[in-house]
Amino acid sequence: QPHLDVNWYVTTRQDVGGFLVTIFNSTSGKELTRDALDYTARQKKYPEFPGGKYRVCIAALESNKNVRPIQAAQCDTRETSAAGQMSTHCLLPLVFIVIYIIIL
Repeated sequence: QPHLDVNWYVTTRQDVGGFLVTIFNSTSGKELTRDALDYTARQKKYPEFPGGKYRVCIAALESNKNVRPIQAAQCDTRETSAAGQMSTHCLLPLVFIVIYIIIL
């Protein structure tokens, strides 16, 4: 089954208490899923996620759970297929996140 894996890492000492991963359908702009994750999380798997064109955004959550303002560089749009593997690098202000999008 096709699936989507999102991976990232952080290289900051700023207040980051977690992450907010949001995936949008790039064609319609519709939000497909939004997941708040703990600071220790560095991956989110989405089983049975179909191929298509998506915008993946990862926002930093402060320790008090406030969402830091998201910048354009914190999102990436990719077209994926059942046989493709995509990776992209998104530079966040104060947080460096690498997103790997894999559709198998």
